[in-house]
Amino acid sequence: MHKLSLLASVALVATTAASLSAELKPIRKAPAVAAAPAWAGFYAGPTLGWATGRSDGFYQGTTPQPTPPAPPIAPLTCNQGPLLADFGPANPLAQAISYVFCALTDPIAPGAVAGYNVQFGDVVAGAELDLGWIGASGRTWAPDGSLRYDDIRVTWYGHARGRVGYALGRYLPYIAGGVALAGFEPSHFRSDATGSVLYATHDTRVGWTLGVGLEVGEIFPGVTVRGEYLYDHFAPKQYDWVPGMRYSIMDLKLHTLRAAATWRFAPMP
Repeated sequence: MHKLSLLASVALVATTAASLSAELKPIRKAPAVAAAPAWAGFYAGPTLGWATGRSDGFYQGTTPQPTPPAPPIAPLTCNQGPLLADFGPANPLAQAISYVFCALTDPIAPGAVAGYNVQFGDVVAGAELDLGWIGASGRTWAPDGSLRYDDIRVTWYGHARGRVGYALGRYLPYIAGGVALAGFEPSHFRSDATGSVLYATHDTRVGWTLGVGLEVGEIFPGVTVRGEYLYDHFAPKQYDWVPGMRYSIMDLKLHTLRAAATWRFAPMP
């Protein structure tokens, strides 16, 4: 009798345990979702880029005279069409003794950037300053066979611009625009049997800039990285070597691809 009661008890416990195990399900934790970074606050860091530039213009070597006209010399076109039209009309004599020049720069351009962002929901807006070194030059010889040439140097550049972007989690695509500055050193040089003559000046050019980029947040705590493209444009400007007799007119365009790593002083949560 006692054995039957014991077997019945064991059977009841086993049945109850099996029923409970069938009803119970393991509890699984929901995967953790990374918090979207907050983009507001001050930031600063180094930049490193590759810049290429071009300066188009022409040199005028004497005071233009209405007569007699001279056969024009084919201008140097820098692998494009004639550029004299971009800088105003030139009479036949002026065209005969002038030439179009250009300079290409392709240096590595290190620098630094600092700025401040505010955030309205997913919209991020801010202002920033940057400064970089270029230190490249170009030279173009006169196409008339003379020993005359122009040198163009761009030594540094910087920007004061605004940015607007839209946050997509850790990613911030943005556009930017503002004022561009550049250290510009043009010169005109002539060397012949009578000696050498050099005209040179130092100038800070002021123009405008546009750019697009993508920033990625929280690569490391408080650190973001970005890649961007910048276009800088500086309008033609006249440099008088000998007033009324010798001058050059030069514009300047710069293209930059660069990366930056910035530390945000208000760390992202």
